[in-house]
Amino acid sequence: MDFPKVYRALAPLEALAQAAGRCNREGRLAQPGDVVVFEPREEDGWRRRYPTFAYFQATEVTRKMLAQRGGNLDIHDPSVFREYYQWLYGLTDPDSQDKELAEAIQSKDFPRIAEKYRLIEQDAIQVLVPWRARLDRFEKLRDEMDRDGIHAGWMRRAQGLAVSVFRPRDDDPARGVLIPAKLRFSRRTRGGESDEWFLLEDQHGEFYDDLLGLKLPKDSRVLIA
Repeated sequence: MDFPKVYRALAPLEALAQAAGRCNREGRLAQPGDVVVFEPREEDGWRRRYPTFAYFQATEVTRKMLAQRGGNLDIHDPSVFREYYQWLYGLTDPDSQDKELAEAIQSKDFPRIAEKYRLIEQDAIQVLVPWRARLDRFEKLRDEMDRDGIHAGWMRRAQGLAVSVFRPRDDDPARGVLIPAKLRFSRRTRGGESDEWFLLEDQHGEFYDDLLGLKLPKDSRVLIA
């Protein structure tokens, strides 16, 4: 679909560029589309306007770059994004951002790097869902996980049945239907449970629909029922 005009609240530069991509998306409009960036009116500051502090920080970098350039940022210019990310993440001086991460990079401690390198504060998890068209594969993966634990090969085969969602809070009702996947015992993992892979516990087909997708419970009364 092509949209002649797109409205987007002030946000991190990559989010503005993504929204702009929706404007005249297929190039079928006679005239170039317009992208209007506005600032919502919120009395309580960034806590109501943005989902996380990291999102707020990235938006402030965008705001400063807009001010420096007279309100004009060319999102087609790679140097604009290079400057944006260097400013946002301090790529020219990583020691000032996270000393432990810098040490892990220097020592090539890749498991530690993966643990410390988080650009998105609210990270995602993978949920294995019982898609009816591939229910046999779901059951096979579930049985293999119960028997041996998951590993790299299991994760590759599970990709076609995995849904990525933001990690729910510890008190979120969704936790009641998400079962942590068991890790295969190795020198690195020592078994235990994964904090990235989960299985959907959905015996009655309440939380996954082949058409609508994953519908995690949002209210504790759903679990009581």
